[in-house]
Amino acid sequence: VEIYNSDPVGFDLGGYTLSGEISYTFPAATIIAAKSYLLVAKAPADLLAVHGKTALGPYTGKLGNGGGVLRLRDRLDGVMLEVE
Repeated sequence: VEIYNSDPVGFDLGGYTLSGEISYTFPAATIIAAKSYLLVAKAPADLLAVHGKTALGPYTGKLGNGGGVLRLRDRLDGVMLEVE
């Protein structure tokens, strides 16, 4: 999962969660830099070994090819973003 911060300042995702087809809670003080991507992977070590990319994780659940819903939720469980 790639998350992009289009803002000109960093943003603290600590305590935010991904829900829907997968589940993941961002650790405290997880900062996504301005105009940058952050990755969350099922197997972060494999992503690093194969593609040289650092990622948070692992998440639980499965992202299928047949569709599904993924939500980014804030610390109060409000839906900040939802994609299918």
